[in-house]
Amino acid sequence: MIGWLCDGMLDTTARRWPAETRAEMRAEWRAELAAVPSAWRKMRFAASLAAAGPDGPRPFSAVRVIPAVLGSLLVVGALPQAYFVIAVRWVSFLADDTIGRHAWVGVASLVLAIGLGYLAARLTAPLTRLVTPWLVAPWTFGAALVIWLGDYAYHGWLVHADVIDLSLWALGGTLFVGASVVLARRGSRVLSWLAGLLAVPAALFGGFTHGGLGVDDQFMFHQWLPAFAFAVTTSMFVHATVFLIVYGRTLGVRRA
Repeated sequence: MIGWLCDGMLDTTARRWPAETRAEMRAEWRAELAAVPSAWRKMRFAASLAAAGPDGPRPFSAVRVIPAVLGSLLVVGALPQAYFVIAVRWVSFLADDTIGRHAWVGVASLVLAIGLGYLAARLTAPLTRLVTPWLVAPWTFGAALVIWLGDYAYHGWLVHADVIDLSLWALGGTLFVGASVVLARRGSRVLSWLAGLLAVPAALFGGFTHGGLGVDDQFMFHQWLPAFAFAVTTSMFVHATVFLIVYGRTLGVRRA
């Protein structure tokens, strides 16, 4: 695993060098990497190369990075919370004559979540000057986990099951989004997109450990598949998860 990550960082670094010197530089770095004694030092060596380029390390600009950090925290914490407050008004009340509207609004929310995730990643791209692309996934889901659990505790809603569910949700999202970023930066586009898509069920599987999507299938005439599709498209938690996955993956793949 360590070797795979190091190779990915070396390949990413090599692509930023002129084409005529890439193979030579990659071979030189791998030879130096092989001489490094411990796994931790190997990671440090590869990460230091990934943070630099043909002209040396990228300059750190507090004017750009600090607003990006604050903006990222706002994106992963406050934005989903604000969405929960707004969206609960149209998902809390359900009747036979509102199912169609709820379903279409839910689909529109999923599409909007994808677009907002991409846009937010573009706006906070300078964050990658402080948080390396390899740590973007833990940053995204870790910050969201801490902020959401803190909000639950502040309102007195936090229970043991919530801690387990949200922790497993963050773990699933982190692993698969992280894998998607690594694969993308190694040039495996198809596998990267596949890992990104799998991040959605992986995160939600953990997030719903002690609960379900919460749809009442009486509105679906006891048809399981339509009821499940309706629950997925109208779930606020699903929308927020998709948003964070798109945000984390886009931010990790792009480079400020």
